[in-house]
Amino acid sequence: MKGRLCYKGRKSHFTGLDTLLVENSRDTARARADLRFKKQEEAATVRQKAMAEYVAESDARKAKTDKLRALRLAKEAEDLANAPAAPAKKPARAKKK
Repeated sequence: MKGRLCYKGRKSHFTGLDTLLVENSRDTARARADLRFKKQEEAATVRQKAMAEYVAESDARKAKTDKLRALRLAKEAEDLANAPAAPAKKPARAKKK
């Protein structure tokens, strides 16, 4: 322990202990605050990364859906254009009584 000089040049045993406890308390509080801050920063980074992945997946899914929709609509239009004309219906016969 490190003692401090009190007035009149005498060393006080209590002053050094008090200072050590106060410094230790401050250091402990600062260390806890730093740790809490680092955890919050890490959590924020993880959230940002997860959100970026979510947005990227969503964009990819939307692009794929749009592409497949366009292909389906093009195929349906082509099928309608190439479809044979509907055969003419024969007139219904009258039933005999």
